[in-house]
Amino acid sequence: MQKVYRNILVLVAGFCVLQLLFHGKVFITIALTVLLLSAVSEKAAVFIDKWWLWFGEKAGKVNAAILLFLVYYLILTPLAFLSRIGKKDPLQLHAPEKSNFIIKHHRYSAKDLENPW
Repeated sequence: MQKVYRNILVLVAGFCVLQLLFHGKVFITIALTVLLLSAVSEKAAVFIDKWWLWFGEKAGKVNAAILLFLVYYLILTPLAFLSRIGKKDPLQLHAPEKSNFIIKHHRYSAKDLENPW
């Protein structure tokens, strides 16, 4: 039960911070209402806590989707376009005229196998 009241205290503190930032009477009214309801009734405190956690979960899913969308379209898409402009094929995805085999002129010795990592 102590965790429930800790969550409600954080919720009330958050609304008080919003009150200080935006100077609206709505935030302090909500903070006082939540505080009084949770102080009067334990069931109301549990209900407010469950509702707040549900709301936080849904907001987190929406936030994650928006952030992934922005990262994909603002960072990865321009990088892909820039790499296509470069005309290089570092992964050798396009088949060359002769072969994909690369000849290395290196004579392996015992020293090459001492620390393979």
